[in-house]
Amino acid sequence: MTQLQSAVPLDQPYYGAPLSAAVQRFFRKYFTSHGRASRSEYWWWALVNAIVMAALGTALLVLVSAGRTVDGAGAATAPSDAGSVLSLLYLA
Repeated sequence: MTQLQSAVPLDQPYYGAPLSAAVQRFFRKYFTSHGRASRSEYWWWALVNAIVMAALGTALLVLVSAGRTVDGAGAATAPSDAGSVLSLLYLA
């Protein structure tokens, strides 16, 4: 059997899907409202999504806090414009 013949159709769950196949199937099925996902497809994508969001959140935190400084009285000043814009985009 070739790889094309053994591929699981997108409208069927792919049981025991490896990480790369689960992520590829997620993006191919993103706009379809029919079909199902197997548990492995769901949880692989949940893991990848959590890792990406944690990395973006950490980068955002670093960028926002890097723009803050302390004035002579010891009070924190406002963050930079780039940090503020990125904060809004992250929340959107």
